[in-house]
Amino acid sequence: MRAVLRRHLLASAALTLAACGGLDEFEEVIVEEASIPRSDTGITGPYAPSFGAGFSNIDLSRSGTFADEGISPDDVDAIYVKSVTLEVEHQSGDARLEELNLYVESMTMKVTATGQPEAMLAELPLPVPMTSSTELEVPTDFNLKPYATAEAMTVSATVNLAEPRGVAITIRTTIRLLIDVNILGQ
Repeated sequence: MRAVLRRHLLASAALTLAACGGLDEFEEVIVEEASIPRSDTGITGPYAPSFGAGFSNIDLSRSGTFADEGISPDDVDAIYVKSVTLEVEHQSGDARLEELNLYVESMTMKVTATGQPEAMLAELPLPVPMTSSTELEVPTDFNLKPYATAEAMTVSATVNLAEPRGVAITIRTTIRLLIDVNILGQ
């Protein structure tokens, strides 16, 4: 599944570059998954899901688009969170068991980086939708550049779990960043 996601991300970046005509802005997509255990495991209330390495020590300068186009962090004017999507997946394939509201009461995502204060990245809208995926609310004017160009940027989440959760689920979080590049070198 990760190979399919990576191919999708590369195709998305290529389409974004082609649409721009020149590389003055582009999207970078980060996708990560975390497991939420069954309620009978004793985990309740605020829960910090363990996402994979994709949300830890994020270094955008090593991403495909930056490397392929020879873009350095000094070339970036601003980085904004375009969207954050949360999806829930259950192994059974039963769509009735893939509604966010069955598992999550609320969710906040934060970003940290060396030398920067912790900041809100996204928040699940309330009431939690009765769907398998939703867009989180993101600040429209938050420039992520100081975090993304710091030594190490990390994205974390806190989920308030709903009760009861008789099944384990996987949550997939997709962060789309809009990166504004200074093409004139000024």
